[in-house]
Amino acid sequence: MAGRNAQLVAPERRADSVQIHLTAACNLHCLHCYSTGGTTYLTAEQFDYILREVMRYAQGHALAPGWALLCGGEPTLSPILFESIRKLRRAGFSGVSLLTNGSLLTNDFARQLVRAGCTAVQICIEGNQQTHNQIRNGSWDQVLRAWEICRRQGLRVINQTTLHPLNYKQVDEIIAVCKGRVDGTAFLKQIPHNAKTGVLTPSQWLEVLEHFFEGYCRGGPAYRSFVSVRDIQWSCHFYDTGYNACAYMLTEPYLPTIEANGDVYPCRRGGIPIGNIFQDSLERIYQQSRVLQKARQLKNLNTRCRTCPQCDHCTGCRALAWHLKGDILAEDPLCIRDQISRSRQRGIERSRNEILIPRYNNKPIQPTATEVMNFMRVTGAYEPIVDDLRKRKIAERRAKRRDPKVPASKVQQAADDFRFAYRMTKASTFKRWLKARDVSLNDFTKFLETDLLLQKRSGRTQSKTG
Repeated sequence: MAGRNAQLVAPERRADSVQIHLTAACNLHCLHCYSTGGTTYLTAEQFDYILREVMRYAQGHALAPGWALLCGGEPTLSPILFESIRKLRRAGFSGVSLLTNGSLLTNDFARQLVRAGCTAVQICIEGNQQTHNQIRNGSWDQVLRAWEICRRQGLRVINQTTLHPLNYKQVDEIIAVCKGRVDGTAFLKQIPHNAKTGVLTPSQWLEVLEHFFEGYCRGGPAYRSFVSVRDIQWSCHFYDTGYNACAYMLTEPYLPTIEANGDVYPCRRGGIPIGNIFQDSLERIYQQSRVLQKARQLKNLNTRCRTCPQCDHCTGCRALAWHLKGDILAEDPLCIRDQISRSRQRGIERSRNEILIPRYNNKPIQPTATEVMNFMRVTGAYEPIVDDLRKRKIAERRAKRRDPKVPASKVQQAADDFRFAYRMTKASTFKRWLKARDVSLNDFTKFLETDLLLQKRSGRTQSKTG
């Protein structure tokens, strides 16, 4: 938020995740896979180089190592898998997840993953049993067995299904199989490069999203905590999950996906490399990539993407535009704007508000400030917070004696840092965030000013004592 050392509002550094492909080799040939296959394996020395470069970039941009995802090909084929997990945990990554087809997992292998520091696995089904076996080489029984093995060893298990014409009507069957077997299931749409499954039409994708939204409205918190949809159109029209901007268009620093041959991608599903980590530093790749320079020209987006009122200036999926239109700045081919009537959009908005703010007898339930304070007093949470606020106000008054004003440019930068840290890339998302917390923009700005004052005073104090 307000700078990198904010005291109360945000962590010292924004956590970010990295995805590293240990090998391009795989023992399956799935119809929907974006991987081109091959025999490339990262050596231990190459992995060390990648990790050093990732950490150098992260530290240079105040990014905390958050989550690491090890992929392939099939990462369980890699001879450096366990060693790589240990290195990532020693480097400070809070968790390491393995994206595997599960075919090689045994009880002993899963125990070694846990001992090395692996915290989660992503092993996926791609439809009902018949469809999955068609897409993933008859591996249905192997996946269910791998789920059971990993959960028995204490690993968090996630399913993530890629939706396309072969399976988009099987969402409920997928969720039913996942319940009780995994810790959560996610869905995203197919980006068709190298795949043999085809891609959904806008009307089919809208059908899928409306089906999920019905589940979100009727299923309650249990459904929403178990089922997630990772898609820009979903975030714009139905339920904001932070997927508002295409990774190719983000301007704030973030950690990338790195292939086994060193190619760097903002989004691996996008399939458009921006450089190679063995030939250039991440810093230079992000600064000099012509792909990123073109993709970030939001004002040059073709047709109506840059002014779409329903999507609130959503960036669309640049990878789909590239693969289906041949132009990274073309209109998102799966945009559902024309598929949703104005009346339907208003109905979605009303339902979304009811999800965000619980209602009783069609009236929103919003506790008053007095009710919140009484609840805090009874539960014992009131005094510690009040004590922190007293100390904050004392420090604020001391700081104002020396330097009573904060430049507006610094306040604006602090606000931008806050929004990016919490992935509120759109102004409308930030406004909804303020409204849900009953905080005015003026109060939020004052909070930032105070925070900046305290940081400045803290910096002076440290320089005197250092």
